[in-house]
Amino acid sequence: MIPVFVKSPDRKHLEDSIKKYRDDLLKREYMSRMVPFAKARELLMRVKAAGMKIVLAYDAEASGKLGIRTIGLTCGAVERTDLLRAGCAEVFRDPQHLLNGV
Repeated sequence: MIPVFVKSPDRKHLEDSIKKYRDDLLKREYMSRMVPFAKARELLMRVKAAGMKIVLAYDAEASGKLGIRTIGLTCGAVERTDLLRAGCAEVFRDPQHLLNGV
């Protein structure tokens, strides 16, 4: 988002400090609460082996507008109906549910 909100001449000056702040915030506030989802690695390995592109994002609506088929997971505390309304083609509980359903 930096290129959208910061003019090109100022970008380099601010970019490094913004990235450092973001990284520090992630480590300080969120890293200790992160837990891996069951079978996430296996799912990503299968997707890669199938030659598909792996993209992790939080905006199914924008993906739909770009014509990108999106699969939603409710393990991110988002309701199934909200993901379908946003444009997800399919919705699964978590990576293991998706892996088992493929």
